[in-house]
Amino acid sequence: MKYQVQGLSVLRSEDPENPVADFKGRDAVEKALTELAKPLTGKEGIRVKFKIFRVTPREKEVETSVIFHSYGGDKGNSIQQNATWRIVWVEGEDEETPMIARIFPESYEEVRAAFPSGKGMRDCTASLMSSVDAYESQLLPGASHWSRNLSQRLGGEPGGYKGLALGDVNGDALDDLYLCQTGGLPNRLLVQRSDGTLEDHSAEAGVDFLDLTRSALFVDLDNDGDQDLVIAMRRQLLLMRNDGSGNFEEAGVLASRGAPYSLSSADFDNDGDLDLYVCNYGNVWAGIAEFEHHVPIPMHDAENGSPNMLLRNEGGLSFTDVTAETGLDQNNRRWSLSAAWEDFDNDGDQDLYVANDFGRNNLYRNDPGDLPGERRFVDVAPALATEDLSPGMSANWGDCNNDGLMDLYVSNMFSGAGNRITFQDRFMPEADPSIRKKFQRHARGNSLMMNRGAEKPFEDVTSSSGVGVGRWAWSSVFADLNNDTLSDILVANGYVTETDTTDL
Repeated sequence: MKYQVQGLSVLRSEDPENPVADFKGRDAVEKALTELAKPLTGKEGIRVKFKIFRVTPREKEVETSVIFHSYGGDKGNSIQQNATWRIVWVEGEDEETPMIARIFPESYEEVRAAFPSGKGMRDCTASLMSSVDAYESQLLPGASHWSRNLSQRLGGEPGGYKGLALGDVNGDALDDLYLCQTGGLPNRLLVQRSDGTLEDHSAEAGVDFLDLTRSALFVDLDNDGDQDLVIAMRRQLLLMRNDGSGNFEEAGVLASRGAPYSLSSADFDNDGDLDLYVCNYGNVWAGIAEFEHHVPIPMHDAENGSPNMLLRNEGGLSFTDVTAETGLDQNNRRWSLSAAWEDFDNDGDQDLYVANDFGRNNLYRNDPGDLPGERRFVDVAPALATEDLSPGMSANWGDCNNDGLMDLYVSNMFSGAGNRITFQDRFMPEADPSIRKKFQRHARGNSLMMNRGAEKPFEDVTSSSGVGVGRWAWSSVFADLNNDTLSDILVANGYVTETDTTDL
């Protein structure tokens, strides 16, 4: 199969025609990899990654399933190779060192990018932030540096889940950037100039808070035409009113029912103003010290978290907690990280999908209530096959196949170790097979679920579409990156990497 558009070509084979037939003997692996590497030459060098995600022992051999990634080339002209191999190992001559007996390629994909003059994607962070002093002093050192130099009492948390917000704060039609920081470091408002560079307006705008800040949202809450700012801090939400020129003043503080981790906004009741939904992540209140005593139980399907909140906009930057009265208290004790609004059933109101860490997700359908103007939410995730039992990090909606129905992509954590361990016979041998399958599903990775319309269940097309392995995926977004009218998927991933070779 071949796909080509605007300097980008993709070659894919799900059933390679014996591509390694000529590589036999002791030098097979070296020779095969040399052939694969031939087109990868370039000034940027070659990067190769192997990831073993399945180990199947047999009487006289062991089979491993391996993901292979390689990348090489120069700016504007690069090649990426993605493959899945099954490798059979047998006992070596010294009876201790295993030896490769056979390699079976299961899939192969080659992506070639050829953009003239280096066009395409390029990292312009440094050039755009050249006049921002905080770029080198605060942002470049990274999480490891600040975890060693800031007291946890200031609000540090494991993983450093910190968000950002984009919005035009001063009405010049250019998006500006608000960066959330750990406790002890000031949040940053970076205003965009006409040439695209950024300027630090944090202090003069009144938003350089030193409190632990997990996420923020630019949204016009008072319908005056400018972007107000909502900030999720350690235990509360801070509402900041925009004066129209990018300066903010405190308009209110809302107590949270847990540790607020993310914010989303929609007009759920169609009354003309935007409401707020707050995802509270478990029982974390005071950072790492208490996190150790409030853990998800059970790990693969936890329901001991803090409840999320739906805040109805009453006007004048005043809000009322209507979580219970709208039905959103159903299945509302999970470890929520993100929520995404969308009218998935095309009935004219906003429905809500919630991605939960350590277990299954929620899809709340927005229905009319008994009284005029009343809205009631019903969790239809089990009925529509969208629970997606995984460590849910985020979710977003997009029409993948241009059929007018919004499909769902969920970012989870692909775990090579989890896939290796949970498929072993010795893993939880006394447990019910259904429990083992839940753990296996937990480690699978991201999910793409196609909307089939009406009351039909969504169809999980993750495997056939090839979008499951997003590594440790935090966030994702549908976007037409190459202007071909089709929705592409951009996935942000990664985590802290250490040098402990004994780590799984």
